[in-house]
Amino acid sequence: MVEAKQGNGMVNSPSESSISSINSNSSTGKLIRDLSEERKQLEEHKEDDMSKSESTHTLTLPKKKPIKFTVRKVSHESIKVHKTSEPKFEKEAVETAETKKQREQLKAAQLKYDHYSSRIAKIEKEIGFLARLLPPFNVEVDYVTRNKIGRSIEKLRMKQDELDKKKYGLGITISRLWRDNSDTEIWVRSVSN
Repeated sequence: MVEAKQGNGMVNSPSESSISSINSNSSTGKLIRDLSEERKQLEEHKEDDMSKSESTHTLTLPKKKPIKFTVRKVSHESIKVHKTSEPKFEKEAVETAETKKQREQLKAAQLKYDHYSSRIAKIEKEIGFLARLLPPFNVEVDYVTRNKIGRSIEKLRMKQDELDKKKYGLGITISRLWRDNSDTEIWVRSVSN
């Protein structure tokens, strides 16, 4: 190697003998030419890939770091209750006595509602039975009996309507009791000024 001085430092450059040895060795020259051709082909492929990737706009996201956590030993000590929270429990105990009464009222109202429903169903069955006795061409039933059956059907329908009204009113009462007894705010409350 021949050293040439340039400015502040020394620069190494290949000697003439090393250049001539590269040219003289044919296998080495072929290898260098083949490598340079492969390099050109790779650069062309990279340029093609770059143009394709620019059209698709793929974005590589940085990898997330794993979350580190520590496992701590669970203590078996009792939980300490602060004095500020004790009056809250007393208020809840008083409220439960009031809500217990409301729940009993609700239960009684629901039982009564079910009783009305069963009575209405029985009346409906009886009306159906009596209506089957009155076919238009039934000769076995005389005129007086037909009138009695017609009046009894009418009375049963009036009783059924009366029970329907009571059942409806009781349903409103039940919904109000549910609303007052419920802890959630799913009910719409009226606001009076």
